[in-house]
Amino acid sequence: MTKSNPHLVVKSNRLINAKLNGLTLSQIKLIEVLIAQLDKSQDGFHRQRVYLRDFAESVGTKNKNEYQRARFITKSMMKHVIEIYDDKEGLTQVNLFYKIHYPKDKPYIEAIFHPDLLPFLLQLKEQFTSYDIRNTLPLSSLYAIRIYQFLKQYLPIGERRFSVDELKEILGVEQKYKQYYDFKKNVLLIAQKELNEHCDLTFQFKEIKKGRRVEFVKFIIKPKNKFVNASRLSSEEVVTIVDELIAMGIAKKQASEYASTFDEQFLREAITYAKERYEKGHVKNLGAYLNTLIENEVKVEAPWSKEQEQEANDKKKQEAALKKQKLMEEKLIATLEQEYQEFIESQIKQLVDNASNRDWEDFYNYVSKNPMIKGRVIKEGKMDREDDNTIFWFRIFISDRLQHNDEKDFIKWAMSKKGYQLRKEGESYKVVARQNQLF
Repeated sequence: MTKSNPHLVVKSNRLINAKLNGLTLSQIKLIEVLIAQLDKSQDGFHRQRVYLRDFAESVGTKNKNEYQRARFITKSMMKHVIEIYDDKEGLTQVNLFYKIHYPKDKPYIEAIFHPDLLPFLLQLKEQFTSYDIRNTLPLSSLYAIRIYQFLKQYLPIGERRFSVDELKEILGVEQKYKQYYDFKKNVLLIAQKELNEHCDLTFQFKEIKKGRRVEFVKFIIKPKNKFVNASRLSSEEVVTIVDELIAMGIAKKQASEYASTFDEQFLREAITYAKERYEKGHVKNLGAYLNTLIENEVKVEAPWSKEQEQEANDKKKQEAALKKQKLMEEKLIATLEQEYQEFIESQIKQLVDNASNRDWEDFYNYVSKNPMIKGRVIKEGKMDREDDNTIFWFRIFISDRLQHNDEKDFIKWAMSKKGYQLRKEGESYKVVARQNQLF
């Protein structure tokens, strides 16, 4: 099925507030991509297709071996359980997927959501939240994505309060960050920075103490001038801009007409300029002033002093230099990852080429107990070791027996073979030293 906005994610609020129990950043982004494909009016889940290169781009990986990367990410998701709580219905434990399929020699994977997720993703008529996936895919923090979802749900209200213990439990960090200082530094402040840089909302937060201990965190949520595009607004985006115009004092009917007539960028610039003038005391009637700006299609621009302009230019230069350095480092990491994958492939090839009869017997026993591939490998009780399909599955079998840890082994390999000391940061790596000298 098709949908009017291919970037729109629509979820039940109960699913947004669910405990995800250890899903990784890459896994959450894959789920976001698949949910964005859904037409929420359809009556059931169907097979969905994600191309491997699109998958790699969506989850932000530089790994060139998309097939192995995707397989590694999806394998544990098949048995992953999330917990959804409802005041009336209680706790529900739900699997994410019914099936994930890797068609032979195809550049895509196919996935079907588990039927138990239907009431949380399809035919939603109330208590749901929608947002543009382009707000969440650029985020490099798992917790930033989750906090964005929590706050998007309450954007019309403008604030949301959690107890610290409740928020830690939902995010799954109650054991990882026991001290509030560590939780604030590694979760709240990072999420605040990322949302401010990439999303259509930002937040401040207040710490509510009981004695000397922070008991609650109150989020103050504000929409931000982020332009997803400068074209006429889609029906889903109209809802957000109409609400903002009404909140500024524009009549509902007039706000709807503005949203369907003018570009989003023009409207948001007018809203921001009107707010600034009102807060400085230059405007008494905010709604009437904003209405005048829009009706007359006034091109507004905040006044910048020379000092502010110089600061902006310096900041641009600094950002350009950092971007260039980041691109060089990403290119280096991508090269190292490619060479590491080739190293692993050579190990697998060597093991396959030198496989003993015992290895083939173990493989035969494994296949015999696996109905999914048994019929592809064993024909009339026999297995042809020269058959391409048999060799393909034998390679996967041998690869699984290596039991190497992708992250730790890659870091050790980069240091021992290439002289680079790496540190894991999110889903990528950072070069911190080379041959015992700061890099």
